[in-house]
Amino acid sequence: MNINTFTQDMIFSPLFSADELSHAYIISGGGSADRIALANTLAAAIVCIGSDKKPCGQCSQCRKSLRGIHPDIIKIDKPRDKAYIPVDSVRNMCTDALVVPNDAEAKVYIIPDAGSLLPPAQNAMLKTLEEPPKAVAFILCAENPGQLLDTVRSRCVEINLAPPEDENSAYDSHVQAFFDALEKNDLALAEFSFSIDKLDKQQLGEFLESARHRACAMLRASETGKKCTFNSQKLIKIIDVLEKTIEYIESNISTVHVAGFLAAALSEQK
Repeated sequence: MNINTFTQDMIFSPLFSADELSHAYIISGGGSADRIALANTLAAAIVCIGSDKKPCGQCSQCRKSLRGIHPDIIKIDKPRDKAYIPVDSVRNMCTDALVVPNDAEAKVYIIPDAGSLLPPAQNAMLKTLEEPPKAVAFILCAENPGQLLDTVRSRCVEINLAPPEDENSAYDSHVQAFFDALEKNDLALAEFSFSIDKLDKQQLGEFLESARHRACAMLRASETGKKCTFNSQKLIKIIDVLEKTIEYIESNISTVHVAGFLAAALSEQK
């Protein structure tokens, strides 16, 4: 089976042989949901105690993985109040990796948004990636592998998923229009908000996530000294507003009000 065509309906399918499994992966491309789904399947395969293709879906370890309660599959998430994963979170992960697994024969750390790791945080995990403790694995999910340092990538097996079917849809143009409006003025932002308030909640949520990923990528570039349209302080504020707007979507607020909030909040910051 070609892993590059992984889709949601393949979750917990027996995709891997024991001798195919590595201690570190980068999953990129596809959509966010596909990356996380594959990470969960891969983590289940690593802790699986079945004898054939993994994950078997039947053993005690797979059943816990499927229910999302496996004590040895640990997610390192970005704090809601930050634009990136703090370096201390990475250091704590590396320290915790030295502790033996609770239940399985292996321990797996998943970083769902590895693209939000700034260079210092990525550097903090290099030694652990190169010389991992016994029976420990790391799965980093990133929209684009270029978001990660070459030194990190060289220590991982890379899995690049096929682009989502709607990759060439309006989302890319909406994201570009959003940043174009940010460069202009409040009127441009207001006009942009009118262009997105007709999206349904799923579409608006996907646009906001795409815009947040773009802003995070720009922040990483600015932090490393690369020329960027916006300075770091402005980008952090943009990311903060986008994340608050995403929370509003999840709170069942209408798309019209969400789009209006986005424009108003960012206009106040000009």
